[in-house]
Amino acid sequence: MNILLHINDAERFPMLKTNIKYLNKAEFDGKITVVANGGAVKKYYEADEQKFLETLADRVEFIACRNSLAVNHLQAETLPKMIEIVPNGILEVVERQAEGYGYIKV
Repeated sequence: MNILLHINDAERFPMLKTNIKYLNKAEFDGKITVVANGGAVKKYYEADEQKFLETLADRVEFIACRNSLAVNHLQAETLPKMIEIVPNGILEVVERQAEGYGYIKV
C-alpha cells in the first residue's frame, strides 16, 4: 500500500512531519507521497524545512502544486530539486487515489 499525505495549510506542517516520522518508525514499507497546495507550498522554501525534507528525500516523494506557487507569488525555479512540481495539486491527489493510494488529509 502507498500513502498520500495532502497538506494545504502551512500551520499543519508540524503535523505532517510527525506523521512521516511515525510512518518511518512503524517501518512502513510502501511509498509515501506528500502533495502540498494552497499556503502549504510556502514551507518548501523555508531553510529549516528544507533540511528536514532532504533527510527524507530517498524515502518520501514531495510534490508542489504549480497553481499554488503562482497564487503565492513563489518561483518554481528556486524550489529544491527533490520537489516535483505538478500543474494542479488537487488533480494529483485524485489521480493518486485512483491508483489506490491511501489518502490522509494533514
